[in-house]
Amino acid sequence: MFESQAKEVINEMKKDKRIESMEGRWNDDISGYPDTMVNAMRFAAKTAALDYIEKNIPQAWFKPMFM
Repeated sequence: MFESQAKEVINEMKKDKRIESMEGRWNDDISGYPDTMVNAMRFAAKTAALDYIEKNIPQAWFKPMFM
C-alpha cells in the first residue's frame, strides 16, 4: 500500500464511530498502550485497509498483506 492510500485508510478510521474513543489519541506513543489494545487497533486497521482496497482497488497487488 502506498503512503497516500494508507493516509486515506487512517482518515476513514478516524471517521468510524465504532472507534471514536480514539479521538484525540491518534498521535499518542504506541508504547504507552497494552499489547491487547495495540493488537485490537492492528485488527481494526487491517479491516479498514481491506474495506478501502475492496472499494477502490480490488485487484491491488498488496491486498494479501491485509488478509
